[in-house]
Amino acid sequence: MLDLNSIILTRAKDCAKKQTTIQYMNSFKFVSEEAKIRNNISVSCALRAEQISPGGFVSCMNQKFDSVIDENLYPRNEQLFSLFKRYTKSDFILNIIKNALILAGKNGKILLEKSNNAMTSIELIHGYQFEMTQLWNFDEIKIIKPRIICIDGYIESISEITNLLDECAVSKEALVLITHGASDDVINTLSVNHIRKTLNVFAYSVPKNLDSINLLKDVAVVCGCDIVSKFKGQLLNSLSLLDTTQIDEIILYKKNAIIRHALTNNFVRIHINSLQERAKIEIEDVQQMLYKRIHALISSCVVVKLQDDDNFIINSQAIDYAIRTLKVIHLGIYDNTLTSTNVITSFLTKKCSEQLNSSFIQVL
Repeated sequence: MLDLNSIILTRAKDCAKKQTTIQYMNSFKFVSEEAKIRNNISVSCALRAEQISPGGFVSCMNQKFDSVIDENLYPRNEQLFSLFKRYTKSDFILNIIKNALILAGKNGKILLEKSNNAMTSIELIHGYQFEMTQLWNFDEIKIIKPRIICIDGYIESISEITNLLDECAVSKEALVLITHGASDDVINTLSVNHIRKTLNVFAYSVPKNLDSINLLKDVAVVCGCDIVSKFKGQLLNSLSLLDTTQIDEIILYKKNAIIRHALTNNFVRIHINSLQERAKIEIEDVQQMLYKRIHALISSCVVVKLQDDDNFIINSQAIDYAIRTLKVIHLGIYDNTLTSTNVITSFLTKKCSEQLNSSFIQVL
């Protein structure tokens, strides 16, 4: 029987390789097409269960779930940490989880990163965290008094921002560009000049999808700046440093950035109140999107930097399980298991069974 707490050793050339349960189940080789199809259907349902609630993958693959009661039980601390022990056997990782939770508090966020050195650390950072993707790979950096500009559009040619870049080259000021993306030529030009240190410019991409459609607006509120948009008749090639806004501080990570700007704290509170009022009258899907935006506007974050060694995947997965447990813990614990995991396992195990039967009835 599979166990979430297991570390599975597999052979990799001339040495043993550590794998988590999910990695192991995704690396099988099959002697028949039928066995492969059965496994793919089962793993697909199990991964969906895991996305919804931690522990769902193993429960689905074991084809085992408990009956669920309607009552939502308010979990005690000892129940919560009993769950965490299922995710890891390492006392070191358990202590990291506990300390991160103490620092983050009830409404705080926990961000997991690879450490740039051989040390593991936990740091409480006050600021607004936004998920964004670097246009090219640059190192984690904290910048004091940078300039920032939000562009609601795609930068197709470097000529569109030449004027802005020329001013940055002269002033030597740090600039953070946030856009919906840029062409390969633009990315290459910016990255080469960044490496040569002729430009102190950093750039992030915000994809145009439902989850991030309002991210630029939230960043603009936090920074106290306007969003530059072609739809408002603004031309990118006319931009200058006067169109940017200087903020107190920004910390740039691989897939997110943390922004601090004291001047806008009152505006952010007003913005959060507005989003909360909207959430009261919207349908459930829109509510979830609004709650996600509100969560990003909570100005505290705990950054856990894990040592990048052979145990990084295993340790980071254990911390990820703990963080996701907190997101569904309000639904209760039954028989020392998350109620949400029981529910989704029950539903997706049934769905998996129906898909398997349907697939092989058609084959026959």
